[in-house]
This record gives sequence, C-alpha cells and structure tokens, in this order.
Amino acid sequence: MYLNLDTQEEQSEQEIRSLFSNTSFPTPFTPPENYTYIFPAPPPAFDAVTQRAAPAPPELTVKGHWEQRWEVVEVYALTEDRDAAVAAAVLATEAADAVAYQAKRAAEYPSIPDQLDLLYHVGIDGWKAVIQVTKDKYPK
Repeated sequence: MYLNLDTQEEQSEQEIRSLFSNTSFPTPFTPPENYTYIFPAPPPAFDAVTQRAAPAPPELTVKGHWEQRWEVVEVYALTEDRDAAVAAAVLATEAADAVAYQAKRAAEYPSIPDQLDLLYHVGIDGWKAVIQVTKDKYPK
C-alpha cells in the first residue's frame, strides 16, 4: 500500500496506476512524488472470539518511513453477547477436543485383521493385553 502525502489516503499500486493512466511506471513500481510506501506491520495479539484487529491510519516512525498501524476493536457491544460468544467458543473447543481424543484413541488400536491375528496367535489374554495398552494411554 501507498500513502498519498497530500490527502493522507491509502492507495494500492493498481489504484495509483489507474489515477495516472497516461503515465508509464518503471519496473519495479515506483510511485509518483507525492506518494510513499507504507511498510506492513503484523496485527497485534487479540482474542479472536470477542475482538478483531482493524487497520488504523499509518504512522510516520522515528526512522522516517510510514508504517501500518492496527487497533484492537471489540466485536460485541453488549456484555451478554460477548459472554454468549465466549461460552459458544468454549463448547466448540470442548467438542473438537473430544473428537480429536476419539480419533487418536481409535488410531492407536491395531487394525481388525491384526487383532484377529493376535487372537489366533496369542489367544484372548494376549489380545486383551495389547488392547489394554491403548485403553491405558487414552482412558475414557
């Protein structure tokens, strides 16, 4: 993104090219004189359930270049809505954890053909011992 120093408006390379349609720009792109590059900055940490990172106006740094700024904005105006979203997120996380747990446990068991082979070669007690290892690793 680029900043129009006259208007303080952010514009993309494509927008600048369309504004100056009769101008041939060099490769790599160099903006016109009254534009400057806005250096990107990562968004701040925020609670993805109740907040979002919104772009703020760029800021001139002590290094003399313009840098993207961010602000953390609350998604919910009402406390009740925020609490409901947090509760829903907790339930979703718990459900996902339960599914992941079940998948891990199921993947640890030997395949059915291997279990049948165990029954044939080591008997029911040997089969139970092998199965118990997974049951102990992933108790219900």
